[in-house]
Amino acid sequence: MMTLKQKVLLILIGLTVIMVPAIAFGQDALDPKGFTEQVGLNSGYNTDINTQTGLASFLGGLVRNLLSFIGLLFVVYVIYGGYLWLTSAGNEEKVEKAKKIIRDGTIGLIVILLAVAIYIFIIYALAGESIGEDINADGWIIQKEPIK
Repeated sequence: MMTLKQKVLLILIGLTVIMVPAIAFGQDALDPKGFTEQVGLNSGYNTDINTQTGLASFLGGLVRNLLSFIGLLFVVYVIYGGYLWLTSAGNEEKVEKAKKIIRDGTIGLIVILLAVAIYIFIIYALAGESIGEDINADGWIIQKEPIK
């Protein structure tokens, strides 16, 4: 049976889990002067809601998100290898397993970074522009100077 303190703590944790995303996504009410839009523009993101949509834009976004997710998985994999190494307690088998995981995760990260570089190169090649010019290659914006 749960005590009153445990019930109150469980309710508070549940409310926190429910309310934190609502607070995080409530930026429009807290941002009347468009500060977040200006930060997005200065960071090189396209904040125009009237951008073109279509199959190419959808597939480009899908590829970017997939590469980002896979990169995140490899980072977690490397962290897992580090955890195994730290908890090996000198056991050589566990240390070798951890080293293999860290090595494989690092190779995976390098492959993902190369895939992103190739993706960006192909997008610019298809757009007929050289890298470094101000173009919107399916969401990738490279600016020569910051927006003032």
